[in-house]
Amino acid sequence: AMQMLKLIYGCCYIARQDLLPLVVFRMVRLSLKHGANHISALAFVMYGFIESAIMGNFQEGYRFGKLALSFLEKFENKEIHCQTVWTFWAFIAPWYEHSLSNTLEHLKHSYILGVEVGDHLNALYGLMFSVIYGFYSGRQLALVLDDLNSIVQCAVSFGNELNRQVMLIIQQCVLNLMGRSENPLALQGTAMNEDDLFEHVAPENVEYVSQILYFYRLMLAHTFCEHKVVVDIANKSRVTLAKTLPGFFIVVLHVFFDGLAACALARESSSRKHKKIIKVAIKKMKRWATHSPSNCKHKLLLLKAEYCAIRGKKSFACKAYNAALDAANKSGMMQDEALAYERAAVFFRELGDEAKASRYLAIAHQLYLDWGADA
Repeated sequence: AMQMLKLIYGCCYIARQDLLPLVVFRMVRLSLKHGANHISALAFVMYGFIESAIMGNFQEGYRFGKLALSFLEKFENKEIHCQTVWTFWAFIAPWYEHSLSNTLEHLKHSYILGVEVGDHLNALYGLMFSVIYGFYSGRQLALVLDDLNSIVQCAVSFGNELNRQVMLIIQQCVLNLMGRSENPLALQGTAMNEDDLFEHVAPENVEYVSQILYFYRLMLAHTFCEHKVVVDIANKSRVTLAKTLPGFFIVVLHVFFDGLAACALARESSSRKHKKIIKVAIKKMKRWATHSPSNCKHKLLLLKAEYCAIRGKKSFACKAYNAALDAANKSGMMQDEALAYERAAVFFRELGDEAKASRYLAIAHQLYLDWGADA
């Protein structure tokens, strides 16, 4: 029964998420009733995933995830090791106490565990998330691109078309950031063409891939300061992305970019709609920062600084910008530090401090170059 449920749950995540808790709860119940076996590790890590990613109980989810990892040491059968390890470090750990950069070695190790037992699908997931989280945590884009090229080849060799398509989206996003596309806002270039993407996607995977596509288009619009485009994309994905991709860290980034775009637009017009988006973003980020400060604290501080700025609270905004700059530097997320300097420069220019604004813009520009964003 546990083997059958193990096969079912993987399909449920993408195609029938409404059934996922039922499958996982059944696996946990069987483990408690009949005793744990090697598949019980997967049952408990997925229970931790549900607690964390779906219910928002990050501490409880982390506790069950750690319990699952402890099971791996009790059974010689390593069939489930890779899947359990990458699920914990990709979907649970970043939401509670662990920085994205801290997950990378564990995710790479999960790839090795998968290859050793011939579990190529889960090995690929571990490798994918190690590269994606390296991207988000400020790894140089040229290195990220090399890693993405390798993963695309792995997906081809493993016959995994879905993950190949997802990696091509990210690959094209990185190419755009590096200035290797004619239109930096469009996911069109040497890696892929977004207009043709869904010709190669199975019907049951369309919503999953659509939300990923929305996010990377939104990331590009945010990076190139197309704030209205960000809000337009966010309007299409603000509710559906978190439901379709629970546990993915892009949920945090989506809220962050959405909130910052609303702040920029609120500077131009004091729309109640924009202020509502900002307040929701701050509320969500505050909760995430409480449990995962290394990933979210600097994002929260920047959102607060921007909100104080548009409300005319200059002294509070100044303190918040300085705090955001310090926290972003400590996070090691180079692109976020560049962003914080960029937004602080706009604020000080509005105050009439042209010297400070110019200095901050120069720092932001250099940080983007160090990251590899030459566009």
